[in-house]
Amino acid sequence: MMSTIVSGCEEFKDSQYTILIKGASERVLETCTTVRLANGSIVPLKDADKNRIRQKLEEMADKALRVIGVAANYTGGFFKDVKD
Repeated sequence: MMSTIVSGCEEFKDSQYTILIKGASERVLETCTTVRLANGSIVPLKDADKNRIRQKLEEMADKALRVIGVAANYTGGFFKDVKD
């Protein structure tokens, strides 16, 4: 997996930093505890939800499709600003 920390993300004004993660879908899914729905609300990600997602990932793999998982987390001032 690869992670990037971004500050000042316009979409998420309530948080100071956004942590973006990408990688193998199965591994990214293991780290997730919530999911953002189509209406924008964030709800807990239940085991049944994860199982449905895993099933869809298997169906896509059976069709030789590759899927990359992407996740985000939002945090306050946990990180110090880094200057070049």
